Amino acid sequence: MELSLNLSRKSSLKDWLEYISQINPREIDLGLSRILSVYTRFEVARLAPLVITVAGTNGKGSTVAAIEAMLLLQGMRVAAFTSPHIDRFNERFRINQTEVDDEQLCYVFSEIESVRGNIKLSYFEFTALAGFLIFARTELDAVILEVGLGGRLDAVNIIDADICVVTNISIDHEDWLGKGREAIAAEKAGILRAGAQAIFGDRDPPQTLLRKAEDLGLTPLCLGQHFWWEREGECWSWHGFTETSNKPKNIETISDLPSPKLLLDNVAVAMQVLYSVAFSWGFSVNLEAQRNLLTTLQLAGRAEWRKDKKTKTPILLDVAHNQGAAEILNKELMNVVQFGHKVVVVLAIMADKRVIEFLHAFGSEVSEWHIGEVDNERCLSVSSLEKSLKTLFTDVCVCTYDSVENAYLGACAKTNSSPNSVVVVTGSFLTVSAVRNLSVSSAGLV
Repeated sequence: MELSLNLSRKSSLKDWLEYISQINPREIDLGLSRILSVYTRFEVARLAPLVITVAGTNGKGSTVAAIEAMLLLQGMRVAAFTSPHIDRFNERFRINQTEVDDEQLCYVFSEIESVRGNIKLSYFEFTALAGFLIFARTELDAVILEVGLGGRLDAVNIIDADICVVTNISIDHEDWLGKGREAIAAEKAGILRAGAQAIFGDRDPPQTLLRKAEDLGLTPLCLGQHFWWEREGECWSWHGFTETSNKPKNIETISDLPSPKLLLDNVAVAMQVLYSVAFSWGFSVNLEAQRNLLTTLQLAGRAEWRKDKKTKTPILLDVAHNQGAAEILNKELMNVVQFGHKVVVVLAIMADKRVIEFLHAFGSEVSEWHIGEVDNERCLSVSSLEKSLKTLFTDVCVCTYDSVENAYLGACAKTNSSPNSVVVVTGSFLTVSAVRNLSVSSAGLV
């Protein structure tokens, strides 16, 4: 491509992102051979003394953020690679919770471009490789890597992990991962390594995941069996193993924990990771600091409360994009309805999702649907989405727009005269990203 001749480390990040999106025409192109071939040319020894890889259907980003914050509180130097981003591409690369700047990204992109030759790296492979190189050249104690899609053939899987986390297994991306939970779990089990610690956040882990762990000689710690959480009024308690070498032992109970703004299943997984690291590294967990952390622990686009800048309408942003995530979001909406509020949903969703199952997860909590499209060829058309909604919910108002931005503006304008309305934006990362800057942070539904 001629474009490559005009790019250098001094080119803008925008130019680089446009370029790397053109190298490989396939938006999703699973496989390890391309990225591994380029990665080995850099002769990277190891990213950090501790590598934690996080796979799963839902909750990966929340789990990464919780682990990252908890380890930082213990004085560790921590980097995290996540995807996708919501507001800025740089969100994907954090070192001690600070985003990597444009200049460093462009420099590494130029290095990758200079050595890849004719290998057609995908956008995600180029991105992941940049993160690996940046982290390897930084003095770190721990690196946390979020799998993009699946596990076995995901670019992140060229890195061997010391702690392998699988948050949960739900139905999603069946075109790439196979049909049903067992097939999907087999793909996600690909991140497991012999000699590593496996931590599973699924309360009913599929047999393919458990068998892979057994084949590797691992003793996985499973949510609901080896560690768990319990509500205690406004607080909660965590129960889990504080010693995890060979055969886990010594269950400890941590009580009176403040409720975070992230799903407790994911936070409980992060707590088990924290204690596993503390045991292997030989430090004591600073419980008071961790308690204080939980009061502020949150992540953009995950059950995130905001207010519309113009109308001051309460806004709930959630990147739910499959049935499992929609069921979790609906539990929050049930609380909203219980307190006398009307739920208005702004929605755009990808066509490769199980759309009917996603919509059905919301039950009768939604009073109005405002639907549009995002600028992505995978997005489901408004006409198709409208047809599905009217088939499922015959008595519910459905308003259509030419974009999700206009759907959001229309929903806020329509609910401006109704003080008890809440606008919920969901369906994909792209949906939330398209409208998030139209609102400001809020403490919650107050």
